[in-house]
Amino acid sequence: MGRGLIAKALRGGEAKMLTLALGLLALTSAAQAQDAGAGQTGAAADEAPPQAQSPSCELHVWPASDLHLAYYGWTKGGTRRPAANGPFGSLPGNLVLFTAGRQAEKLRNMALAEIVGLPGYSVVVHDDPADTVALRRVPEQRLVKGAACYAELALQGVSFQYDVITGKSLNVIFRMRQFRGETLERPATGSFLTEKLNVTLEGGDAMSPEAFMAEIERGFDADMRRLGEALQQIARTGSKKKR
Repeated sequence: MGRGLIAKALRGGEAKMLTLALGLLALTSAAQAQDAGAGQTGAAADEAPPQAQSPSCELHVWPASDLHLAYYGWTKGGTRRPAANGPFGSLPGNLVLFTAGRQAEKLRNMALAEIVGLPGYSVVVHDDPADTVALRRVPEQRLVKGAACYAELALQGVSFQYDVITGKSLNVIFRMRQFRGETLERPATGSFLTEKLNVTLEGGDAMSPEAFMAEIERGFDADMRRLGEALQQIARTGSKKKR
């Protein structure tokens, strides 16, 4: 009788021990599975290639010198200053016209990278005109050190032209180059843009200086919008055509 009770008690203890062992085995298996999953995730993250970062590209832009006036009559022509008895009679003789600083302000408000076909480039507009002598004499050398991905757009002249035959217009002369590092990738291309203006500076209908400047700025905006077309035309023909 005593031996039977002892055997029964042992059998009960064995059942409890077996249950405890099975529980511990289940917990160990779950922990190992979790560790294995984490290891696979870490390995996948380690194996994933880093995302390529595009190089920093810059388009540097320079305004031209202050606007100058040119008159071409029947017998003579050339650069003129406003004078009471001249073709620009309604403009004060000491009037400062469409300065480089004002050009720079307007250039900063234009989508120049998209206009010249370089989307994604950061645009840096300088306050003062570029050294056009350096542009012509050393065509393979950059004007500014910095970004490896780099292009230049320099306005070389902005002029109001009064021609007795062709009328009145705003002309913009430009030059553009593109570099890869220090190597000239796209040689300098240049041309000029022209926009007809509705300007009257003589007689009783002569416009005020403020109205004249507003028309000059309208013409400048129109010329710059056509800059992309001019560059495409040069690329197709290899020539420097009037736009």
